[in-house]
Amino acid sequence: MPWWQRNFPEIPVPGVSTMTKGRHHSDFSDVIGNRKKHHHNQCDKCHSLDDRRARGFASGLDREEYERDNAAHDKEIEDWRIVERYWMMTASQSPHLYNLVCADDTEKLCLPHWGTRNFKSTASSSTVRFIPWLVFDSSNGIWRYLYQPKNMWRKGANRYCTSMYYVIKGLKERAPSNQARTLVVIADNLSENKCNVNFAFYSGM
Repeated sequence: MPWWQRNFPEIPVPGVSTMTKGRHHSDFSDVIGNRKKHHHNQCDKCHSLDDRRARGFASGLDREEYERDNAAHDKEIEDWRIVERYWMMTASQSPHLYNLVCADDTEKLCLPHWGTRNFKSTASSSTVRFIPWLVFDSSNGIWRYLYQPKNMWRKGANRYCTSMYYVIKGLKERAPSNQARTLVVIADNLSENKCNVNFAFYSGM
């Protein structure tokens, strides 16, 4: 293992069983246990840093530069999470003043879905695929899924604004969110969403 040989050249590399047993030692009680699966979005910079980390772990090169860039990016993420939490708390506590909508596509859904492992005959060719669009109305604490048949319509500004129109319409039909005059939207910034069109749509609304 290159990493071990660089950091502990005088000690032979332990076997796999030793590594496995050591993981459950009391000295590592702070990291023992199954970690919760998360579904946090990753940007292009996250993927780039992951690739650099994997290459640097094997070669030992570019370590200091990677750690500096990774720390700076972690700070950017932490700052964004602070802004995100602020708006979520603000909208939930003052829904008559602020409407907050979080929206993003999620992993495709294949139906019929028999379980964790589908039958061979229905695994791919005999399924109907949907793209779930998750919308979170923080002002009213409501989660919604909008299901679109995969490849039926283009994922562009037209589809996004059409879906968001009905989300905002629902906000204005429910008290106390119908009193708010400030709308905050948290969504991904993929080029397919045509951000200029979205801004024009929200301005018109």
